[in-house]
Amino acid sequence: MRDGGQMNTLDRFAQLSTQQREQQWKIEACAKALSKPIKQQIEQQGYYTLSNGSFFERDQLISANMHLNIPMALAPHKHDFFELIYVYQGSVINVVDAHEVVLQQGDLCIMNASAVHTLGKLGKQDTVYNILIKPELFNQAFLGLIAENEIISSFFLNSIYQKSISRNFMTFHTQDFPSDDAETYVHRLIMENHFKDIYYNKSIEISLVGLFIELTRGYKHRQDQNSSIELGMSNVSQIIAYISDHYKDISIKQVADHFSYHPNYLSSLLKKYTDKTFSEILQNIRFTAAKEYLQKLDIPINEIVYMVGYTNKSHFYRTFKQEMGITPAQYRKQAVASKGMDSLKR
Repeated sequence: MRDGGQMNTLDRFAQLSTQQREQQWKIEACAKALSKPIKQQIEQQGYYTLSNGSFFERDQLISANMHLNIPMALAPHKHDFFELIYVYQGSVINVVDAHEVVLQQGDLCIMNASAVHTLGKLGKQDTVYNILIKPELFNQAFLGLIAENEIISSFFLNSIYQKSISRNFMTFHTQDFPSDDAETYVHRLIMENHFKDIYYNKSIEISLVGLFIELTRGYKHRQDQNSSIELGMSNVSQIIAYISDHYKDISIKQVADHFSYHPNYLSSLLKKYTDKTFSEILQNIRFTAAKEYLQKLDIPINEIVYMVGYTNKSHFYRTFKQEMGITPAQYRKQAVASKGMDSLKR
């Protein structure tokens, strides 16, 4: 039954894609040159800026359309929303912040609002989608998953989120994914946006969460494969799992001894594959545990401080506020209020 449903989705998407390509060619045939204001922006700053008001209809959370070979789409630009580029067929070159990224069939590229990018001209056999996502939906989907407080999955998900924010873009290649589920979620996003059936906004939100889960799995899969080449019998997930099992009282030397590596070598590999130092990884894991305790245990915060491995209460309070933007007490209050709202909805 599941395979039949997936095939139906693929058939519907293929049919929709064919129809949209025909519309694409008509639009390209009568495309206008760049307007004078856009030309002036490009001359002054090297790119022009798009606002979400140009693409999103009222109450619309995403906008999904085929990439067009028209001057406006081919010129360097940035915008105040997230963009997901998906290659359905063929390939395309995406230049982001002066970095040339070649995307092949099935590949995805996420760009944030700071990314200045130019998507290349397509050939006749190339089909590429631009999926524009409002920041509030993007953050809600990502942060909602991070809030689940599963230490290992949250670690990799948080890595993707931070990279998509700080680096302006992230690329995911087909070979990163153990299954085709990521593409299935992308197809559903595009179809829900096009057909707008009942509850389509909720379906879009669910599909985006599903996509982020698959991207996290793909990212973890890639990091484990790459790190196992250098680490031999181990991979980065096993090391993160070991740290998370012993986070209350652990040092880089103890981890290195357990996996039979020199501390300096292990430290450099952790930085290479996670973009974080051992201390940052340990703090991330401790904060994840602390947030879960704050939500679920009705005990004094000072006890939680020691439960997660901190001996200096002031240091914990200070770093927690730096990381979360609020104090532990405020975080607990918000979590209790959110739990109360959820119970009312039920």
